[in-house]
Amino acid sequence: MGDNVLAKYILVSGLIPYDSGKTWFTLGSALYAKSSGLKVAVYKPVAGHSAWYSPETMAMSKKLRLLVGHDVSLYYKHGLIEDVASSNPVALMTLPPDPLKYTELEKYFSELENTYSMTVLSRITSCKNNATRHYFYPDNIGKLADRLARAVNRLIAILGAERSSIDHLISTLTAPSVSEELDVCLNRVSIGKNVVFIESFNDAVTPYMGGLFKASVLVIVAPSKILVYCDLHEVREFVKILTEKMGWSGYRSRYIVASFKPTKVFEAGFIKRPSVMKWHVAFIEYLLKECL
Repeated sequence: MGDNVLAKYILVSGLIPYDSGKTWFTLGSALYAKSSGLKVAVYKPVAGHSAWYSPETMAMSKKLRLLVGHDVSLYYKHGLIEDVASSNPVALMTLPPDPLKYTELEKYFSELENTYSMTVLSRITSCKNNATRHYFYPDNIGKLADRLARAVNRLIAILGAERSSIDHLISTLTAPSVSEELDVCLNRVSIGKNVVFIESFNDAVTPYMGGLFKASVLVIVAPSKILVYCDLHEVREFVKILTEKMGWSGYRSRYIVASFKPTKVFEAGFIKRPSVMKWHVAFIEYLLKECL
């Protein structure tokens, strides 16, 4: 793949909602591809992270004066992301609420399962308008323990975040213009690159429909298994039909695994720290030979 070849897109999704291994798989594969002489970037259009489980992101966000999560920070530190805002145009920071602020504990447990109920800060970057804005959500911050609320308020001041509502966030993220905005950022990230990894979130097969239609390869990662799909024509049509019938639920990658046989399957093992493993090498070499 020469420098003048248009970027090829590798879409990486997870089979299960949490801890499927997408990020470490993408990191190892991208690092090996880069070491092989390819010009590589990672694009994570939508990223949500819990500052409770990765508190170091608050320090990174203060340093960059830009809300950034754990996964994007990892890619940035390894040189796979150059411009954080363009490479991750939508960032959400969540924190678990204080259980003692609830009169009914069932309500507390219910909100732990809802990302929007725990979102306290967000960043929305428009590559089309070259603008980045941060927002904070007073209703959710009010549900935090006092110490966590103070920490969030300090970050709000540094980022210059604006007061907003979760309803406004949801309407922004579901607006028809979002796909076009995300494509503009993807095009910017792709300039001068041979390969761009598009990482989805949770168990969504794609972060937005445009990502699936641009991808040359789909990878669905599960604990211990890496499922590769090289022919995406039927997959795209299948997902399109599912989402028309089921709405957002139709994006779940489990429906792809249940309905389509992967082109290739790799087996993954334990990883103690972010690094290139033998299955990353085998995956990239297979793609270059058979799919890209």
